[in-house]
Amino acid sequence: SPTEAWAVGTAGLFRWNGTQWKPVPVPVASEQFVWGRAANDVYVFSRDGAVAHWDGSVFRRQSTGSSALVTDAWATPDGIWAVAGGDVVFHPK
Repeated sequence: SPTEAWAVGTAGLFRWNGTQWKPVPVPVASEQFVWGRAANDVYVFSRDGAVAHWDGSVFRRQSTGSSALVTDAWATPDGIWAVAGGDVVFHPK
């Protein structure tokens, strides 16, 4: 959207507010990638298997149950799915 975008890089996680990129603190280290389907439904996955969910106000850390590197994530009407090493490691409903 013109007023909502997220990006992750070596300097951390950033959110576009329509005017500028601002850093956003997130409760996971070594962010690998960010994935979202709405302004209040954004996930950040880290290199150590951790995940944090943005609900529109704050990030809350969640567990994938794995320490493997999450390599992909996508959403279906049933929720978000994440895979690591060929296995589904995250699917909250």
